[in-house]
Amino acid sequence: MPFGVAKAPEWLQYVMDKILGRVPGQPAKSYYDDVQIPGTCWRRNWQDTVATLRELTRAGFMINLRKCQFLQPRCFLVGMEICRGSYRLAKKSLKRWVGAELPGTL
Repeated sequence: MPFGVAKAPEWLQYVMDKILGRVPGQPAKSYYDDVQIPGTCWRRNWQDTVATLRELTRAGFMINLRKCQFLQPRCFLVGMEICRGSYRLAKKSLKRWVGAELPGTL
């Protein structure tokens, strides 16, 4: 990493954004090394997945296919549920906030 270990997460996110930005239509979203490719049509989603994997491998990333899940009806990322091409707050995340005490100071 060019800026040391402390800046590694930011650098990885920067690199992922640059690489995924080269995929036509920019269908993929990433959070560090987690990549999601939402869509409503499985055929188009598969084409986007292949294009994304191609760009990642072209950039030198190694893909562990055993850890990958393809064409899932829904997935979760940082408290958000991705389903049928849309993003919404996941119910399990919402439960943490409902009834939570408001902070006394800001």
